[in-house]
Amino acid sequence: LYCADAGHGRACLTRVLRAYAAHRPQLGYTQGMSTYAAVLLLYMDEEDAFWCFAHLMEHCGLGGLFSDGFPLLYECLDLWEQLLHSRLPKVAKHIDATLADFLGLGGGYKHAALKAADDPSRHLVPGMYATPWLQTMLMGGSSPAPSALGPRLMDSLLLDGSIAIVFAVGLVLVRDQRRALLKQSPERLADSMRDLTLALEVDPTMSAANELVGSIVGSVCRVSAGYSQIGRAHV
Repeated sequence: LYCADAGHGRACLTRVLRAYAAHRPQLGYTQGMSTYAAVLLLYMDEEDAFWCFAHLMEHCGLGGLFSDGFPLLYECLDLWEQLLHSRLPKVAKHIDATLADFLGLGGGYKHAALKAADDPSRHLVPGMYATPWLQTMLMGGSSPAPSALGPRLMDSLLLDGSIAIVFAVGLVLVRDQRRALLKQSPERLADSMRDLTLALEVDPTMSAANELVGSIVGSVCRVSAGYSQIGRAHV
């Protein structure tokens, strides 16, 4: 993100994150936050980036992705499974069954049933690949998306007040690669899901995601409302 002046960029990013950790010591800093702050610094100076970052964490509820126990992250993983099964049921069943086998969970893995029983093991399968999507806005982890995607995602995030666009991009990636994914062995599928972002084509992916995001933004906002200062005032 800071090819032209990497040292200066890192220094700006460090100052913003340290300032936020001092501003909200109960949340502090968790790995993954830096991606959101780094993209903001492409748009604006440090002070504006700091306040915009604070708005994302506190008023858009994204702090729940990073707070103790990662409560919003786990709710987002549940929502991801719900959206994937409702929109791409065949590939969703294959992903769940194949990755459950890879993790040694056996053939009885059913996310909906585990959720009904409040069994935390339900998060193991989607967490394998979707955790970095959510915590780093698809831009971090071992398989980051092309850097040109970051500003486009941030535009949508600031417009919608939620990370619905991340869900939409994820659904587009799975949909576009579904035929290949259905043929994958357990060992290969685990890597393939993590690597979906590597070959992402920014313009067509965002075009398809923007068509989809309107139908899911309400669900994402309802999940994140409990972690938002604004949302808590209306719950």
